[in-house]
Amino acid sequence: MGTRLQTGDDYSSGLFLGYSHDINDASQLSFHIAQDIYSPSGANKRKPEAVKGDRAFSAFLHTGLEWNSLATNWLRYRFGTDIGVIGPDAGGKEVQNRAHQIIGAEKYPAWQDQIENRYGYAAKGMVSLTPSV
Repeated sequence: MGTRLQTGDDYSSGLFLGYSHDINDASQLSFHIAQDIYSPSGANKRKPEAVKGDRAFSAFLHTGLEWNSLATNWLRYRFGTDIGVIGPDAGGKEVQNRAHQIIGAEKYPAWQDQIENRYGYAAKGMVSLTPSV
C-alpha cells in the first residue's frame, strides 16, 4: 500500500494497493485497488458550499487488472481494465475527514456538494517498440 505522488488538477491525496505476479519470464499480471481524492482549489475548499466553476469535492474508487508482456527484445504489450465509482460511494469524504481528524486538520463542509455517483469502466492498451541499442 502506498500513496501516489501526483500534483495538479486539484488532486489531494490517494491510496494505492497493488499486487503483481510473474506469469513467466516475459509476462506479468497485476491487480490494484485505489482511491484518489480531489478538492476544490485554494480557499474554495474552506467555503461552506461548492463554488460554481471550480472542481467539486470528489473521490474515485477503482480496481483493475493489467497484463504486461515483453514479446521480443524490442516489442512490449500492456493491456488492462479498470472499473470504479466516483461520488459518495467512493468514500472520499469519510477517508479525508478521518485523516484530518487524526492529524488535527480542519474538515471541509463542502463535501455535502460532492458530485453524484457515477460508475465507469475503462479498457486500456499500449504497444511499445523499443529497439535495443
